[in-house]
Amino acid sequence: MRITPSIQLWRESGILSTSDNDAPKSISGDGEIMRCNASAAKSATTRIDFFCYQVTYESHPVMTSSCLTLSIPMKMRKSLTRKALVGAAIRMISDGRMDSATIDDIVGEADVAKGSFYKHFPNRDALKAHAHEAVRAELFAIISAISAEVEDPATYLTLGLLAAFRFGLENKITARVLLHMPADVVNPARADNAPILAMFHRGIQQGIFKLSNLDAGLVLLMGLTDLGLARLLEVQNEYLQLREVMQGICMALLRGLGVNNRRAERIVKDAMKKVIDSQAIVATIQNQHRNAL
Repeated sequence: MRITPSIQLWRESGILSTSDNDAPKSISGDGEIMRCNASAAKSATTRIDFFCYQVTYESHPVMTSSCLTLSIPMKMRKSLTRKALVGAAIRMISDGRMDSATIDDIVGEADVAKGSFYKHFPNRDALKAHAHEAVRAELFAIISAISAEVEDPATYLTLGLLAAFRFGLENKITARVLLHMPADVVNPARADNAPILAMFHRGIQQGIFKLSNLDAGLVLLMGLTDLGLARLLEVQNEYLQLREVMQGICMALLRGLGVNNRRAERIVKDAMKKVIDSQAIVATIQNQHRNAL
């Protein structure tokens, strides 16, 4: 007698809860707990459907499978796609691939559909510019938090310089993006340079800085930040040398701006304690780097 396999088909629904890592996510369905790999927004909750089937032969299950469909809101999908594209651009700028990359290369790196690229950016250069701005905005937000309520211009600039160094050391990918910034970062007309220019003005008015023009101040600050970070990445595993290099660069900045030596030494010492001398930075230097997108 020929026995025909029986096939069962059913549907399960549940909630997919994601966290901020890429580990397999648990899916609570109407029946048993199932697992899958999924990528969604941080701390997002998405409604899902499982279409499952099981093949039974002589009362024994011989094959079970399922097809997962996720119902993600359009707004969330667009946000995830944009973040994926920007993250891909940051990685490609960091390792020098962006300038020669095609749109196919970029969407492949981002793992998104090619058609979705043009919903967010008109071309590669627009995405590249946006990625630069995203990294710079993240850095400036950190500087703003560290130097909040600081009124002394010399202290403000020193804290900002050290914050940039720490940011770069803790984020190797974004550090290399900072080293590939466009030349217009030293343009006084840029809106994000306004707080720096305000401190230059204050320092000149108070007789702390001796600058002939603001362009010179911006070039000095940005140049030391860029070249200093490049050097620090070379000596990042030697904490004492790293600290000495940071201290020396900060002194070069303040002395270049005209701050007297004794005052400069005090400012740098206090700023190093606030921004650099902590267990967090020591752990970072011991190769526990965080790769940020």
